[in-house]
Amino acid sequence: MQDKKPEEKKRIYSSMFVKMFIAFILIGLIPLLLTGQILYMRLSSSVEEVMISNASQMAVNMGKNVSDLIGKYDDITQSLYDYTSDDYLYFYELLDDTELEEEERERQITNILYNIMNMDRSIQNVRFIYDKIYNVSRDSTKNMDIRKVLDAQWKPREEDLNSLYIMPTHSESNYYYNSEEKVFTMARNYMDVSTMRTAGSRRMGTLYVDFDPSELEILEEGMDMGEDSEVVVADAKDGTVIYSRDSEKVTQKNQSISGILEALEGESGVYRTEDSIYAYCSVENTDWKVLASISRQNIEGMYMDSGRFVLGMLGAAVLILVAFYGFSRYTSRPVRTLKDAMEKMQKGELDTRVDIRSHDEIQVLGEGFNEMADHLQQYIDQVYVAELRQKDAELAALKSTIKPHYLYNTLEVIRMTAISENAEKASRLIDSLSKQLRYLIGNESDQVTLKEELENIREYFYIVKVRYENLYDLEMDVPADCLHLKVLKLILQPAIENAVKHGLRPKKGAGKVRISVLRRSGCLCITVMDDGVGMPEEKVQEITDLLGKDTIGSRKGETISIGIKNTYDRIVKNYGNSYGFQITSCENLGTIVEYTLPVLEE
Repeated sequence: MQDKKPEEKKRIYSSMFVKMFIAFILIGLIPLLLTGQILYMRLSSSVEEVMISNASQMAVNMGKNVSDLIGKYDDITQSLYDYTSDDYLYFYELLDDTELEEEERERQITNILYNIMNMDRSIQNVRFIYDKIYNVSRDSTKNMDIRKVLDAQWKPREEDLNSLYIMPTHSESNYYYNSEEKVFTMARNYMDVSTMRTAGSRRMGTLYVDFDPSELEILEEGMDMGEDSEVVVADAKDGTVIYSRDSEKVTQKNQSISGILEALEGESGVYRTEDSIYAYCSVENTDWKVLASISRQNIEGMYMDSGRFVLGMLGAAVLILVAFYGFSRYTSRPVRTLKDAMEKMQKGELDTRVDIRSHDEIQVLGEGFNEMADHLQQYIDQVYVAELRQKDAELAALKSTIKPHYLYNTLEVIRMTAISENAEKASRLIDSLSKQLRYLIGNESDQVTLKEELENIREYFYIVKVRYENLYDLEMDVPADCLHLKVLKLILQPAIENAVKHGLRPKKGAGKVRISVLRRSGCLCITVMDDGVGMPEEKVQEITDLLGKDTIGSRKGETISIGIKNTYDRIVKNYGNSYGFQITSCENLGTIVEYTLPVLEE
C-alpha cells in the first residue's frame, strides 16, 4: 500500500492536465501579476509628476489661447483706423465735419459700431464716447445709465487708454439699468491721425467693446483635471479673477488667489500649497496669469485608482485561473477517458471501448483506439484458432509417430481370435475400425479420391448401424465417372457425424442419411441429407454467420462443432472463397449440407 502512494502521486504530477495548469501559472498568470505590480509601482511613483506635467501643459495652452484671443480683440478695437466710406477716407474726418448734421453723424457712427459688433459673435456691446455717448447692443432692451458710464470710479485713466486696455470681467450693471450679465471689456483711445503731431497728442474719443466671458470657457473645453481642480485667469496686479468656472469668483479679489499670485516667481512654474498644486504661466502682453490647480485629493484618488487597478488585476487573475481550471478539466476529460480505457485494456478487458464526442483530435484518437481494440480482438481470435489448429496438428503428428503396423497387427490378431470363436460381428467391427485407422493415419496425403472417401464413410456407418441396432441406414447415389475425382480427406466425415448425433439420435426412431454426387456448372456437388429433427432458421443463420468468421469452438454459447468449422476453412484455404458448403434445415424434416468443390481429375 505504501509503495502505491508514491506511484499515484507521480502519476498525478505527470498528467497532461497538471502540466497545462502549471504552464498556465508560470507562463500566463505570474507574468501578468508581475506586469501589474510593476505598472502599479510606476504609476504610484509618477502620478503626481504626470498630473503636474499635464497641468503645466494645460496652463501654457490656456495662456496661448487667451493671448490669441486678446490679439484678435485688439485688432477689432483698431478697426476704426481702417474705416473708409464714399464721403470720408478716415473716421476722424467724420468726427471733425462741422457741416454735418448731428443726427446724420450719429447715424453713421452707430452703423460703424454695428459693423464692429458683427465682427465677432462674442461681442455684446460697443460704445464710443466722443462729445457724447454712442452705444449699440445685441440686446435692444438694455437701457444705458449715462451717469454710470461717465463715472470715473470704473473708468481707466486717460493715459492707460492710448494702447489696448483690458477691463476684467464685470457686471453690465456698471452702465446698464436692467442687466446683470457678466462681460469683460477691451478699451482703446481713438487718436487724430491726420498729422504726426496730433496722432500722439489729440484724443478724439474712446472705444469700448464688451465681450462675453463664455468665450474663455470655450478655450477651457477639454481641460478637465477632475473634481476640486480648475483653471483660473487672474490679474497679477490686483488679484482680480478674470475668468473662472465658478462665476462667484469672477470680478472679485480672491484673497487666496492674491496670496498665490504674490508668491509666484517668473513667467511660468509650479507652486505648492497644503491643499493644492498650481501650475502657472503668464499671458503674453498682459499682467494676467493662468493658474491650473490640482487638488491633492485628486492625486490621492489617482493613487487609490492605481491600487484598485492592481486589485482588479488580481481578481481577474483569480477568475481566469478558476476558469482555466474548469476549462482544462473539461477539455482533458476525453484524455482521461482514453487513459482509463487503455489501463483496462492492459488488464485484459479486451471488450473496452470509448465514446468520445469532442469533435477534435482526441475524438480521432478515441476512434483509433476503438478500431485498434477491434483489430486486437480479431487478432486474438485468429491466434486462438491458430492455437487450436496447432494442437490438432500436434495431435496428428503424435498419432503419426505410433507404429501403424503394430496397430494393424494387433487389430488383425483380435479379429482372427473373434473368427475362431465364431464372433463374426465383432470380427467385422474390428475390420471396419482397422480400415478407418489405416485411412486416417496410413495415408499421409491430404488429397484422396472420392471413392476412398466414400469407402471410409461406409466403414464408419457400419459401426454406427451396429451401435444403434440397424436403426439408421446409409444411401449413396454416386455416378461412376465421379469416383476417381480428387477431394480433401475426411471432408464428409464431420457432416455424417453431425447428421447422426444432432439429426437422427434426437428423433428417437428410424432414420436415413443420403449422399448424392453430381457435376454441375463445372463443379463437383456433394449433398449430405438426413431426415432427422432439423434445426430452426435462427440456428442455421447463426452457424452460417460463424462459418465466415475466424472464431471457432463453443465460446460465448456457440454450438457449431470444431470439425464443421475446420472442414469449411480447409476447403476455402485449399480451393478459394468460391468453394465451401451451405447448410439448410427445416424443423422436423431434416438437414441438408451441400458441398461445392472443384472438379479435380486424378
